[in-house]
Amino acid sequence: MVDFAKAIKKPFTNWKAFIIGVLLSLIPIVKWFTKGYILESSGVGKVKASAKLQEWENWGEMFVKGLASTVITVIYMLPALIIAMIGSATFLVSLFRTYVGTIVPIDMVKEFAAGGGDAAALEAILRQNWYQAVPAVMAFAPILLLAFLFALLAWYMLPMAVLNYVATNKFGSAFQFRKVLGMAFSGDYFLTWIIVLICSAIIAALLNLVLFIGLAVMFFVVGVFSYSLYGDVYRKLA
Repeated sequence: MVDFAKAIKKPFTNWKAFIIGVLLSLIPIVKWFTKGYILESSGVGKVKASAKLQEWENWGEMFVKGLASTVITVIYMLPALIIAMIGSATFLVSLFRTYVGTIVPIDMVKEFAAGGGDAAALEAILRQNWYQAVPAVMAFAPILLLAFLFALLAWYMLPMAVLNYVATNKFGSAFQFRKVLGMAFSGDYFLTWIIVLICSAIIAALLNLVLFIGLAVMFFVVGVFSYSLYGDVYRKLA
């Protein structure tokens, strides 16, 4: 059973580790160390999960895990990205065919291509004929919705996929879809995911009031909190 009280307290159980995590989170290129540390804090792959933040050790291993988790995220998001790119390209081509040469004169387009053109005149034409874009927008909307649903599914599955990699230390384990789907679509995980989503939104709203440093604190605190809970669920279901 997941322990929410333990998870919310965990980021603040070792101030030295907390400060290092926040400082590293300020620098984008070294965030992989922090991400790897967050994954380690899940307790997955260990004999027993600790209620306290671990010390910063095995830096190379943390970097590799953080980088690998980013690659896993990109691969899981690829279907949504591909659908969105195809949809966007189709939408732009449709707009081009709708406006150029019919509503917007070719000569005006050539002038803009050459670095000139009357921006005010073009704006007036587009304002008067905005409704011509409606068919293209209507055709693009279902594709955009499909891309969003794929992205949402990937986002939902990712914690279990990444932790499956952490548990085995094998990159391919993140793509054992039958196992990942089985864990992701369990009642325990769904409830935990919803609670993490709500708590993360509250934490983010509070910490965003503190500019710059607040984002780093949010990344570290939300990461440790969420993966502590996900780790509990993973150990129960795996």
